[in-house]
Amino acid sequence: MIWGRLLFLVLSATLSLPPAHADQLWMSTPHVEPRAVSVVIHGLNLKPEKMDEIATFLTARGSEVLRVSLTGHHGDIEARKDITRQLWTQEVFQAYTEARAHADRLQVPLYFVGYSLGAVLNLDVLLHQSARYDKMIFFAPAIENKAPEGIMRFLRHLLGKSGSLFSLNLKEYRAHDSTSFTMYVALLDSENAVHEKGLQTLAGIPTLIFLDPDDETVSFDRTAKLLHDSQLEPAWKLIPVNNNGSTLRKKYHHLIIDRESVGVAQWRTLERAMDEHLDLLK
Repeated sequence: MIWGRLLFLVLSATLSLPPAHADQLWMSTPHVEPRAVSVVIHGLNLKPEKMDEIATFLTARGSEVLRVSLTGHHGDIEARKDITRQLWTQEVFQAYTEARAHADRLQVPLYFVGYSLGAVLNLDVLLHQSARYDKMIFFAPAIENKAPEGIMRFLRHLLGKSGSLFSLNLKEYRAHDSTSFTMYVALLDSENAVHEKGLQTLAGIPTLIFLDPDDETVSFDRTAKLLHDSQLEPAWKLIPVNNNGSTLRKKYHHLIIDRESVGVAQWRTLERAMDEHLDLLK
């Protein structure tokens, strides 16, 4: 997370082909008649199940949830060596297509909730394919990364598919102990594709963004400027998050996806903001 401290290590060069699509888990609402359908996507090298507190929040309010596990975050660890922007955006679009068909059958709105990488991939898909959500929520979207892009691409070129960075994230949150450079480069490719296209056409989708001003990975100020310059306000709202109340043994400001990572009081504030935004409690 703090890029200047990251140490890289070289993995074995064994190759394997990635799965044809992401793993998906449908989570049902306790309500007899669902009020919405939501797609939930995790961050880079994050265990997909760590999005379950957000997913449970949604199902408790009447939304059925499709929780996506992107290639490189489940199954064979070797699959992460062949990650590309095209692979991940294809998986996100497939999830969207399935969720959209389900929402249309139920005649309910379709929502998106994504963390970091998940948010960027979703924006990439919305801008480059025929996809549309009714409302969205982003947790620390990686659209204005602090990562030194040139260095990351150089190391990917130098070390090849076997190169990776050791992860400083907490073991209980990270999918693997290190993150391959192919995954970092795929994220950067998607971020660049979003900037090249521009966000102006998405101004009509009400979007809530949670971001810690001290985020180690994503720039709060540059994100705020991007929203302003893209004329996304007031439909897009940037809400600062403070995770001083985190109960984790080590705190990262980029990690803001559950009550443990931000603290009980801050999580309640986020829940109230999500309730107001989605308006599912009728």
